[in-house]
Amino acid sequence: MLTWWQDFCESRIARNRERILEGKSPLPLVRSLLLRKKEKAASFHEVDRAKNKKLHGRFAGRQCVIVGSAPSVTDLPLERIQSDFIFLLNRTYLLAERFGVTPAALVMSDRLAYRDYGKGINTDGFEYVFFASTLRNAVERPNVYWFDLYKEPNLYDGFVSTSITEPLFHGHTVAHCACQIAIALGFSEIVLIGIDLSFDPGKPHFYASSEREKRWATDVSQSKKSRMISSFAFLANVSKRLHVKIINASPVDGLPGVPRKTFTEIFKSS
Repeated sequence: MLTWWQDFCESRIARNRERILEGKSPLPLVRSLLLRKKEKAASFHEVDRAKNKKLHGRFAGRQCVIVGSAPSVTDLPLERIQSDFIFLLNRTYLLAERFGVTPAALVMSDRLAYRDYGKGINTDGFEYVFFASTLRNAVERPNVYWFDLYKEPNLYDGFVSTSITEPLFHGHTVAHCACQIAIALGFSEIVLIGIDLSFDPGKPHFYASSEREKRWATDVSQSKKSRMISSFAFLANVSKRLHVKIINASPVDGLPGVPRKTFTEIFKSS
C-alpha cells in the first residue's frame, strides 16, 4: 500500500475524530471513514446473527441503566432504580438484589475478568446475557447472546456500531460495549452510574479487588484513561444524532463530554 495514501487516511481520520468529539461532524462522516482497515478480534464462539437481530429496536423509546463497578456505586440508593432495563457490567452482578427491579442483563467482554470469576455467575438469573465471543470458556445458554469485537480500529478512532449482528468497537472498557448494545436495542435514554474511571490503586472497585485487578487498574487502565474518556465523549455526541441521550448520573464526574444529571434528579425517592 502507498505510504503517503495511508498517512493521508490516518490524518483525515484523526482530524475528523476531533471534530466529532466537538459535535461538529455529521454522522454520515463516521461511515465515510472506512478507509481504515478493520480487523476482527479472535473469537471462540459463533455469533448467531439471526438471534441477535431479533433484539434490534425491541426497547425503542425506553430508558435503560448501565451499572459499572466503581466504588461510588456503593453509597447510591439503588433500590430507587425502577427502570425497565438494567445492564450490569462484570462483577456488578453482586449488587443485583439491591435494585428496585430485577436487573435484566449482564455484559462481559474481558477474558481475564471472566477467567477470574465468570464461572461463578448465575447466568440463569438474567433474561439477557451479552458475552464477547473472545471469552474462550464462557458458558453456552439459551439466554446468552454472543457479540464480536473489532481488534482495531476503536471507538476513539471515530467508529461506532449500532448493530449487534456486526462486531462492536472497543474503547478499553466493557461499558462502551454495553452502550452500543443499548443503542442497537433501541433505548432512547442510557443512564450511566458507577462508571468513574478513577482507578484508585487502593480501591478500584466497590468490592474487594484481587491483586491482579489492582495491578491492572494502575498499570493498564490508568494509561488508557484518556482514550476511554474520548470514547465516551464520542458516543455521547454520535448518540444525539441517533436521538439517544447518554447521561452520567454517577456522583463522580469522571466522564467529561457526557451530559450530567444527579442520581436524585433521575431516580426520585418514592
